[in-house]
Amino acid sequence: MKEYRAYMCDFGHQWTLFKDKQDPEDEGDCVCSEGHPAVTLSKQPALDDVQITFRPAGRVVDTIKEQVHGRGKYYIVISNLAGTQERVSKKVYSWEEIYQISKRFDKRSFEWALNYWKSLSL
Repeated sequence: MKEYRAYMCDFGHQWTLFKDKQDPEDEGDCVCSEGHPAVTLSKQPALDDVQITFRPAGRVVDTIKEQVHGRGKYYIVISNLAGTQERVSKKVYSWEEIYQISKRFDKRSFEWALNYWKSLSL
Protein backbone atom coordinates (compact mmCIF):
# COMPACT_ATOMS: atom_id res chain seq x y z
CA MET A 1 0.00 0.00 0.00
CA LYS A 2 1.30 3.45 -0.92
CA GLU A 3 0.92 6.63 1.06
CA TYR A 4 1.78 10.30 0.84
CA ARG A 5 3.85 11.72 3.67
CA ALA A 6 3.37 15.46 4.03
CA TYR A 7 6.00 17.23 6.14
CA MET A 8 6.38 20.80 7.37
CA CYS A 9 9.20 22.57 9.20
CA ASP A 10 9.02 25.54 11.62
CA PHE A 11 9.73 27.90 8.73
CA GLY A 12 6.58 26.84 6.85
CA HIS A 13 8.35 24.85 4.15
CA GLN A 14 6.24 21.91 3.03
CA TRP A 15 7.23 18.79 1.10
CA THR A 16 5.52 15.55 0.23
CA LEU A 17 6.97 12.10 -0.41
CA PHE A 18 5.28 9.09 -1.98
CA LYS A 19 6.31 5.87 -0.21
CA ASP A 20 5.27 2.33 0.57
CA LYS A 21 3.40 2.31 3.86
CA GLN A 22 5.90 -0.09 5.45
CA ASP A 23 8.98 1.87 4.32
CA PRO A 24 10.88 3.44 7.20
CA GLU A 25 11.66 7.12 7.07
CA ASP A 26 15.08 7.89 5.69
CA GLU A 27 17.17 10.51 7.47
CA GLY A 28 16.76 12.96 4.58
CA ASP A 29 12.99 12.54 4.47
CA CYS A 30 12.55 14.65 7.59
CA VAL A 31 14.57 17.65 6.41
CA CYS A 32 13.34 20.34 4.03
CA SER A 33 15.39 21.59 1.07
CA GLU A 34 16.58 24.49 3.25
CA GLY A 35 17.97 22.07 5.86
CA HIS A 36 15.30 22.55 8.55
CA PRO A 37 13.92 19.52 10.40
CA ALA A 38 10.26 18.61 10.03
CA VAL A 39 8.01 19.40 12.98
CA THR A 40 4.85 17.84 11.55
CA LEU A 41 4.10 14.74 9.53
CA SER A 42 0.76 13.77 8.07
CA LYS A 43 0.44 10.29 6.53
CA GLN A 44 -2.27 10.12 3.89
CA PRO A 45 -3.26 6.89 2.10
CA ALA A 46 -3.09 7.08 -1.69
CA LEU A 47 -6.22 6.45 -3.69
CA ASP A 48 -6.29 3.20 -5.62
CA ASP A 49 -6.55 5.06 -8.91
CA VAL A 50 -5.08 3.56 -12.03
CA GLN A 51 -1.55 4.58 -12.98
CA ILE A 52 -1.05 5.26 -16.69
CA THR A 53 2.23 5.23 -18.57
CA PHE A 54 2.92 6.09 -22.18
CA ARG A 55 5.77 3.72 -23.03
CA PRO A 56 7.74 4.79 -26.11
CA ALA A 57 7.72 2.13 -28.83
CA GLY A 58 10.73 3.53 -30.68
CA ARG A 59 13.79 1.36 -30.99
CA VAL A 60 17.04 1.23 -32.95
CA VAL A 61 16.72 -1.42 -35.67
CA ASP A 62 20.12 -0.84 -37.28
CA THR A 63 22.92 0.45 -35.08
CA ILE A 64 25.32 0.97 -37.98
CA LYS A 65 22.94 3.13 -40.02
CA GLU A 66 21.27 4.44 -36.86
CA GLN A 67 17.85 3.56 -38.25
CA VAL A 68 14.94 3.69 -35.85
CA HIS A 69 11.49 2.21 -35.96
CA GLY A 70 8.40 3.29 -34.06
CA ARG A 71 9.55 6.73 -32.96
CA GLY A 72 6.49 8.82 -32.11
CA LYS A 73 4.42 5.73 -31.32
CA TYR A 74 3.55 4.54 -27.81
CA TYR A 75 2.21 1.58 -25.89
CA ILE A 76 -0.33 2.40 -23.23
CA VAL A 77 0.41 0.75 -19.88
CA ILE A 78 -1.97 0.65 -16.94
CA SER A 79 -0.87 -0.51 -13.51
CA ASN A 80 -1.81 -0.41 -9.88
CA LEU A 81 0.12 1.95 -7.61
CA ALA A 82 2.07 -0.89 -6.03
CA GLY A 83 3.35 -1.87 -9.47
CA THR A 84 2.41 -5.51 -8.89
CA GLN A 85 -0.08 -5.64 -11.77
CA GLU A 86 0.14 -4.11 -15.20
CA ARG A 87 -1.34 -4.42 -18.66
CA VAL A 88 0.39 -3.31 -21.86
CA SER A 89 -1.41 -2.57 -25.11
CA LYS A 90 -0.82 -4.96 -28.01
CA LYS A 91 -0.69 -2.20 -30.57
CA VAL A 92 1.04 1.17 -30.62
CA TYR A 93 -0.62 4.56 -30.85
CA SER A 94 0.28 8.11 -31.82
CA TRP A 95 0.58 10.71 -29.06
CA GLU A 96 -2.85 12.11 -29.95
CA GLU A 97 -4.50 8.67 -29.94
CA ILE A 98 -2.95 7.56 -26.67
CA TYR A 99 -3.86 10.83 -25.02
CA GLN A 100 -7.51 10.40 -26.05
CA ILE A 101 -7.53 6.80 -24.75
CA SER A 102 -5.90 7.81 -21.46
CA LYS A 103 -8.59 10.44 -20.74
CA ARG A 104 -11.10 7.61 -20.32
CA PHE A 105 -9.17 6.42 -17.24
CA ASP A 106 -9.23 9.76 -15.42
CA LYS A 107 -10.26 9.43 -11.74
CA ARG A 108 -10.85 5.69 -12.11
CA SER A 109 -9.82 2.86 -9.81
CA PHE A 110 -7.45 0.18 -11.01
CA GLU A 111 -10.23 -2.41 -10.77
CA TRP A 112 -12.46 -0.32 -13.01
CA ALA A 113 -9.57 0.17 -15.42
CA LEU A 114 -8.94 -3.59 -15.64
CA ASN A 115 -12.56 -4.26 -16.55
CA TYR A 116 -12.60 -1.45 -19.07
CA TRP A 117 -9.29 -2.65 -20.54
CA LYS A 118 -10.78 -6.11 -21.17
CA SER A 119 -13.77 -4.57 -22.97
CA LEU A 120 -11.52 -2.52 -25.28
CA SER A 121 -9.10 -5.28 -26.32
CA LEU A 122 -6.20 -2.88 -26.33
